[in-house]
Amino acid sequence: MNVSRLSLSLILLPCLCAWAPNPQSPGQKPVGTFRSSAGYTALYPLDWHRLSQSGDYIDLLSGNQYVETTVIAPGEAVLTLHDVRAGDGHTPSTVDAALAGETSDDTFLSRADIAVPRTPGGCSRIVEQRTHGAFRPTGGMIDSTSFFCVLGSRVVKASVMNWQDDPKEAAYVATALDVVKSIRAN
Repeated sequence: MNVSRLSLSLILLPCLCAWAPNPQSPGQKPVGTFRSSAGYTALYPLDWHRLSQSGDYIDLLSGNQYVETTVIAPGEAVLTLHDVRAGDGHTPSTVDAALAGETSDDTFLSRADIAVPRTPGGCSRIVEQRTHGAFRPTGGMIDSTSFFCVLGSRVVKASVMNWQDDPKEAAYVATALDVVKSIRAN
């Protein structure tokens, strides 16, 4: 190998290894950043519409068909991201403590750990929990998938709810998981 080729390799190799796709590069969906007052950020797809937001939570709608009495129109989903708070207001530091504080009339379907790549400032553990139950006042059945992210000494939860048997459910769940995987401590 001649010297010019070697020097070009030494310049390009570190650049190529350090390159990572920009979430807003061509071909990818544009993303917004949610900055929690609790000390973390998360990316969310801008094609999901913000229903509400405060310093410590954000509610997103998958489409633009807001239905006042039920919030979720057929063929759409709602994604909520927030810190988990116990009844006494403290923040549980483990997923088990957060799950112990969950109360619901919904039917439990499954719970599983999700493999988490080690990312500085990211979730050290992610647990997925799936439930379904009746949605009042309509009585229709809602599927709910929640992801619990252990982030330092707190647990952050992203939940996505959609009507049962929605053919886009897998895409909604994948979006929620992408949001959770993007969480970073400030």
